[in-house]
Amino acid sequence: MPSNFSKNLIIFILIFALFFSLYFFLRNIIYDTDDITYTMNAESGIKNDYIFWSSQHPLWGPLDVLAYQASKKLGNTEGALVPLQFINSIFGALAVSMFFLSLYILTGNRIVSLLVAMIFGVSFYFWHWSGCIKHYSVATFFTVLILYFIVRLEKGGTLNALGAGLATGISALFHSANIIIFLPIGITILIMKKTIIRNISNFLTYIIGLILFFVTPHLFIMNYFLGIQFNNFFFWAPSYPWFGLQTRFQGFDFNFNLQRLPIFLDRFWNIMAGFYSYYGNNPLYYFIWKNYFPILLILTGFFFIISIFRLFKERYPLMIFFILWIVLQWIGLWFVDPFNFFIYIILLPILSIFAVSLTCFIEKFKKSRMVQYSSILLLLILLIPLFFTNLFAAIIPAHQYNPFMETINHYRNIIKRTDTVVSSGINPDSVYFKYFIRANIIDIVGLHQHYPTIKPDEILKRLKIQVNSALQESKIIYIHNDLLNEKTEVPPWAPSNMNMSSISQFFKKNYIIEPIPGDDIGKYLILKKKHDKKQP
Repeated sequence: MPSNFSKNLIIFILIFALFFSLYFFLRNIIYDTDDITYTMNAESGIKNDYIFWSSQHPLWGPLDVLAYQASKKLGNTEGALVPLQFINSIFGALAVSMFFLSLYILTGNRIVSLLVAMIFGVSFYFWHWSGCIKHYSVATFFTVLILYFIVRLEKGGTLNALGAGLATGISALFHSANIIIFLPIGITILIMKKTIIRNISNFLTYIIGLILFFVTPHLFIMNYFLGIQFNNFFFWAPSYPWFGLQTRFQGFDFNFNLQRLPIFLDRFWNIMAGFYSYYGNNPLYYFIWKNYFPILLILTGFFFIISIFRLFKERYPLMIFFILWIVLQWIGLWFVDPFNFFIYIILLPILSIFAVSLTCFIEKFKKSRMVQYSSILLLLILLIPLFFTNLFAAIIPAHQYNPFMETINHYRNIIKRTDTVVSSGINPDSVYFKYFIRANIIDIVGLHQHYPTIKPDEILKRLKIQVNSALQESKIIYIHNDLLNEKTEVPPWAPSNMNMSSISQFFKKNYIIEPIPGDDIGKYLILKKKHDKKQP
């Protein structure tokens, strides 16, 4: 008979093979602006401080560049999009496999652990992130690794405390919000063992790991690349989980504003659905995603209440760990912009409680085969609809929607690499044109950001120089129609010296604007010099 290690290794490999195939071969074909920006950074081989350009995700840049350069060594000539998706798919599949091992150590039930880990793997959020460009799946893998070391620490071994510290640091380097798990981990370690000395020893070992792989890298990045002095370390540290490296602590608004309640409930209700899904235009899919998480939460609560006395009697440190982790995530959802919070990671502690509670319920009625089979059937009922919903959403491209990708697909046969596109910068079209068509870009917002203190009239003089130069060098110049509308709203993040009324008048006064022949959308128009038009 195969040993437990052999059985778990075989299942680990099978899970990895299954989910890597799902994530990579059914990867996203719809890219948002972040995807394109990370890809362009990887291809340009960003250097010096720009390699750590994302203050909330300092290791994203280096990993992107490394993955792309490695793919070039292996013969890739098609750019960085697929190599970055390949890396995410690997770490996504590894995260599901490691979650299985963690649950098995936690519950001792291989079937429950396998099916619950698969529920996490086919959850919309994680499936979506594991097939895209962003490295959320990488951060999730190291977060699962934290869970793995913590459940192993319950059975002993100081090295597990060190491993948890290292995993916490690396996880936060890929997503700053993950550092908040430090609090429940620290409390759990201090109450884990019966001897105070052993608890303190494990806690200090955990802190050593955290210093080595979180504090030290950040001090290096801050001082050497960003020029932030060491004495500012504790000044920005309180805001780091939410706003990253390059911010300064301004204090938090801990005001229980009831106006936030609808937003909070919406984020809560849509944890499985995603709040900017590119697949949400299918009502059936959205219905399943939207109602899945509340059902899962109700079932978790049901089994947890039934098994609560046994769980807290035998496993109270881990129960406190999971509950504190969930509470901190909810606090983040209430007080912080959910886009800055890794809200689908909340599935990890919830599913862990679900797995261990369900296992206790099965053991309580271990003589009843009906209870065992019913429990497995329940897990399959949770797993199968979610799996096929995401599978069909990934297979059928018509279900994937991004208006900016549609714009690119429409104009890529019209606008050429030798052309110039004048973009407001208010919408992200310019990013797509720059990557997919490689056209020259004149970004109006970018121009204002480069000269934030110059008066609008001076900005327009510099803009005229750029446009006239492009008219001499480019085959054709195209202009976005929002630059011709005086009522186009300037977003709050745009520079204060940007005035759409003066910009619109500038183009109408100095240039001729004509429609593109045969273009039925009219989003972009042709820009010409005044004297290019023949007078009758």
